[in-house]
Amino acid sequence: MRKRNPDGIARAARAQACSRCGACTFRGLDADAGAFAVRVDAYPLDAAGELLALVAGRRTYTLRWIPGRARYEIDRRESLDIESHPPGEDVNADVVAVHQCNAAPLPRARTTIQRARKRVMLTDEPPF
Repeated sequence: MRKRNPDGIARAARAQACSRCGACTFRGLDADAGAFAVRVDAYPLDAAGELLALVAGRRTYTLRWIPGRARYEIDRRESLDIESHPPGEDVNADVVAVHQCNAAPLPRARTTIQRARKRVMLTDEPPF
């Protein structure tokens, strides 16, 4: 029998408003094994934004859309990831910072996450 997670945090990240400041965030586990529960800002950072976050002591993460599983996942960014995968380079993956209530805004980038749209089949038959 499978035990339920009492706090509702899972590998699949979910969008949630921060309970303290109301900011839009994502919350989930940051790895498949040996994971920590994290809350990250919902907006993607550009390279300058990631640098400022790191200088301010805020860890950065990759918020990734997994099309085959239809869910978001959060992954820690280690020094090798930061060096070899700058923000905005990967499709369906945004660089985000750990959430800090009332922190100064960081430079943002456009999202690279492209969620699949529902495909509509066109036929000659009316839908009624």
